[in-house]
Amino acid sequence: MTAPFATVSAERVIRVLLIEDNPADVDLIREALDEAELGVSLGTPLVALEHVARLADGLTRLRAADDVDIVLLDLSLPDSHGIETFARLEREAPGVPTIVLSGLADEALAVRAVREAHRTTWSKARLMASR
Repeated sequence: MTAPFATVSAERVIRVLLIEDNPADVDLIREALDEAELGVSLGTPLVALEHVARLADGLTRLRAADDVDIVLLDLSLPDSHGIETFARLEREAPGVPTIVLSGLADEALAVRAVREAHRTTWSKARLMASR
């Protein structure tokens, strides 16, 4: 798990909780967010990324404090898989904005989750292609 949000010193911070078990995907997402920050002018929000590798750890983190602005959620985790991953997050942390991350194999599943909850999805392959 990365450092808690309290260590980030900025006037306005977007607090992102990444629930992802693949270290390469974590690095990819971290780099994409870092690059997005470089293009932002001074005085605009910064991103504070906190990472956990299991859904249970993410839910524990969300219950611990009400300071997460958005969750980036992989649907294939060691302790949860598929649409149930998203459904459990929605049940246990309702109202938290969520972006579903998908690999090519589960993109259709991610789209289904998005349609059911009116959320959005990011394709990991598209993130890699844009680099």
